[in-house]
Amino acid sequence: MVILIRLTYVMLALLIIFSPSAVESTTSSGTLAGSVVDAETNEALVGVNIVILKTKLGGATNEKGEYRILNIPAGKYEVQFSYVGYKKTTVEDVTIHINQTTTLEIKMEVGELGIEEIVIEAERLTLKQDITGTTFFVPAVEISELPVDNIQGIVASHPGVTRDLHVRGGRKTEILYLVDGLPYTEAKGGEIGGMLPKSAMMEMKIQTGGFEAEYGNALSGVINIVTRKGEEEQKIHVRADADHFFGNPETNYANEVEFTISGPTSNKEITYFSATGLRTSFTRWQQDFKKFFDSPTNKELNNMTRFDYNMSENLRLNAQIITSWQNLQDYEFRWRANLTGLPPFKKLSYRISTGISQLLSQNTFYNFSISMYHLNSHIGPDKETGLDKTDLFQYDEYLQYVISGSRQWWADENQTSWTVKTDLTTVFGKNNSFKMGTEFTTYTMDINRIKIEPQITYFGKPLIYEEPFDYSTKYLYRPRTGSAYVQSKIRFADDGTLSAGLRWDFLDPRASRPNIEWVPEGEETFRQNISEWVPAELKQTFSPRVGFSIPFSPKDFVFFNFGQFFQVPMFDYLYSGLDINLKKGQNFLVGNPDMQPQKTKAMELSYRRQFSYNVALIVTAFNKETKNLVDTKTFLASDSKALDDGYFAQYVNSPAANAYGVEVSLERSLGSPVRGRLSYTYMKTEATSEWGDQELNYLQWGFQPEKRFYPLSWDQRHTANAVILSDLPHDLTLDLMVNYHSPRPYTYYPSRDGFTSPGTVFIPNNRRMKENLYIDLKATKTFTINIDMMKQWKWLIYYDVRNILDRQNLLWVASDGVPGGELRDPGAYAMPRRTRIGLQISFK
Repeated sequence: MVILIRLTYVMLALLIIFSPSAVESTTSSGTLAGSVVDAETNEALVGVNIVILKTKLGGATNEKGEYRILNIPAGKYEVQFSYVGYKKTTVEDVTIHINQTTTLEIKMEVGELGIEEIVIEAERLTLKQDITGTTFFVPAVEISELPVDNIQGIVASHPGVTRDLHVRGGRKTEILYLVDGLPYTEAKGGEIGGMLPKSAMMEMKIQTGGFEAEYGNALSGVINIVTRKGEEEQKIHVRADADHFFGNPETNYANEVEFTISGPTSNKEITYFSATGLRTSFTRWQQDFKKFFDSPTNKELNNMTRFDYNMSENLRLNAQIITSWQNLQDYEFRWRANLTGLPPFKKLSYRISTGISQLLSQNTFYNFSISMYHLNSHIGPDKETGLDKTDLFQYDEYLQYVISGSRQWWADENQTSWTVKTDLTTVFGKNNSFKMGTEFTTYTMDINRIKIEPQITYFGKPLIYEEPFDYSTKYLYRPRTGSAYVQSKIRFADDGTLSAGLRWDFLDPRASRPNIEWVPEGEETFRQNISEWVPAELKQTFSPRVGFSIPFSPKDFVFFNFGQFFQVPMFDYLYSGLDINLKKGQNFLVGNPDMQPQKTKAMELSYRRQFSYNVALIVTAFNKETKNLVDTKTFLASDSKALDDGYFAQYVNSPAANAYGVEVSLERSLGSPVRGRLSYTYMKTEATSEWGDQELNYLQWGFQPEKRFYPLSWDQRHTANAVILSDLPHDLTLDLMVNYHSPRPYTYYPSRDGFTSPGTVFIPNNRRMKENLYIDLKATKTFTINIDMMKQWKWLIYYDVRNILDRQNLLWVASDGVPGGELRDPGAYAMPRRTRIGLQISFK
């Protein structure tokens, strides 16, 4: 590990000392390549000057008329080609994607340079021939125009992804989130590290299969968000909307405001971009909330600010900070008569990063970046002493509603991580590339949590005379992770592609696990004793990845990829409960720092047909086998017959999961009046366990289901999505999102009184709910006011309707088959119809 860190710094120092050229930030960049020929003779033109306008990037054609410009920040550009004796040619709307090559083949016409000019629009090939895995690029215009609130809403509109972000059957924690190529994933729970304003996003790259060796610590998907950067002119953007105009009864009393400002500083070589978003809401439960709280109960503030410095013709640096703050009031229908007894939730996260990349030659460049991420999660009063442990909550006489007292939850949890990342890329031949890199992260996990919960039956009834379960824990650990990879991509003359890579990862838990034994004290009594603490071992994994594409015609391709993928278990599974203080008869659940990484073997085979430059059909079959998932193993005293005699439960690698399916997608890319994507997914998802402590819960409820594969609760066999963006006359746009999925499973196991089992065999997820259908619509009218040749105002008014049919989409069903259970909880249904009216103003 020390050697890895030293090598990283040595490599950086050598590259800076011996290289005269230089930079662009992080790994959110791509390549522009192609050739230039005479429009009449088709002869190669040598020495054509190529400039990417409003940047300092450019190049020239070689003796074969070919060119390549490396390390271009992802985004949209104008590219200008000029040559003596020929008309200057400018190509607009050239899109550069993350880690991809954009090809422009130019035919120049004879004419007078500087007098005659040809302006054309780039053709956007929907089918990327050099991508062997399933990858989607979402541009800024789609992010801003679609009726979605956040990153998750955008991701969920793609094939193979559910609305609650299960990618190809995996658990929600199996996704790697990146912002500008750097990790942005919460280490303890696996969620995204924070929110971003929509206006801060330039592009999203969504990979649901076949991601290359550059990406690790993910089993199901990789989401890379590219942020905007400042340009040469000042721009201001303001957007605001609300859902409570004109006495609308279908409201959450929600408000949203975004403010964006960007442009150059007094030093023209330094540009800045800053986006801030504020959201407030009284939630769909405001009828209950207003009896106890003032509006709004939920508040969220997000900001992304970055600076880019053009130090010389080729040298650029950047710095960035992302901040996300949330203040939420919890709600449960069972607590509706005593909502002040539920604790508030607060989260504050920020990530500070800086990056450099240097062009070592026309064909080689490297990236170096360093980032610090911090997250504070807080539950309950400001200090632990503010939690009244004697104020236990009480149920009504029917054991249905909580009528007094407070939930015994309090937490102050801090996560801090430092990440150093390097990548070196070289291009050889026409479009072949080799890439290698390292990444090292050190974490500080400082967790203090009090969580005492009453025992409940499987049917939701509290066991008020039983001792509550104590899930409290306090720990401080500093684990380390690191990786190195090599990745090669070769393009053949027939447009076929071979991609191969190998990744090495390690985890150093830097902790010890307890070795617990049961010591007899009497005929039927035992004492739990820690015989020793065993240091956790360093974990290492190797992940091969390979993919290729074979063309059968200029428009027909077959793609295949195979890979092994590993993910470190969530750190709470490693360290929670290790601060145990054994007492006679005590029950506890502890972490296991010696768990192995979770492992997935995945493959996919796809047929892709390019009907025209911007219309493509993609059919993909995939299969995933996952092992070493997390569940619990419970150890009873040797002669014990029940949990009342005491137990010890520990997180272990045990469950396995399988997922397979077929995805069909018809896509029409930007550049058309009507564009978007129609997709259908058939998928089957099964596993031996659904969540991290399932076996312990089953044991507490007295169940011993057979160890076999069964459908998971997110197993929706049929899913259909439509994302349609249309440009209408008179500066109108109409954007539509449709999502349908077939019924999900639930466990039917009814009880007569909420306490007694029906006496039948317990089989998880043995029945299905109803199908769900969501239709969201957004209509926009644009007004443009030209102040002079240089300044312009743009006004947008939009009408955004979610669940336009006001359909009751079912989310969960109780064990007796009743939606919402005995209380008929309305939270069993998704959000009803909500309508927003908004105004957006842009000035440049």
